[in-house]
Amino acid sequence: MNALHPPFTIHRIFHPTDFSQDSQVAFAHALKLALVFRAELTIMHVDPAVSPEGFEDFPRIRPTLAQWGLLPESSSKGDVTKLGIRIRKVRALASDAKQAIIHHLTASPTDLMVLATHQHEGFARWVHHALAEPVSREMQVKTLFVPSHVEGLFPGRQARPRSSACSCPFPSSRLPSPPSMPQAR
Repeated sequence: MNALHPPFTIHRIFHPTDFSQDSQVAFAHALKLALVFRAELTIMHVDPAVSPEGFEDFPRIRPTLAQWGLLPESSSKGDVTKLGIRIRKVRALASDAKQAIIHHLTASPTDLMVLATHQHEGFARWVHHALAEPVSREMQVKTLFVPSHVEGLFPGRQARPRSSACSCPFPSSRLPSPPSMPQAR
């Protein structure tokens, strides 16, 4: 490998979620990328009213990995670690999600942010406060924007990406080899 071009690596992935269906799609992308890069995945939810106790409403890691055929149904948290990934869940009690996310990323920088984005047009664009793009710009972090109302690279319960939907700006020789994944059932 050329010393001027170090290998493309990601050690920390950050996924802010609002628990919507669109965020579920972005979560699948974040989890898959954490597996590929054997990275730490931090999942964050900001809520102005819910106290930071428990994580039952957060995206389910082990059931998702079991659907993908990577873990047995009765897996433990230790089994997730054996796949080479680490999971952190953060709940912030705040009225301003953008500022809470920026505060978190300032304290805990990330290599990649993966989040759903809602593409409003016309009048709706004026009345809805954007979150995804302003956070990405302000923090200057690499970001995978997963547009709303799309299946993304991993439609349904698939563990393998749709190759026709994947466009990568990096030479394939610089990407890590993905782990061997069994086909979803």
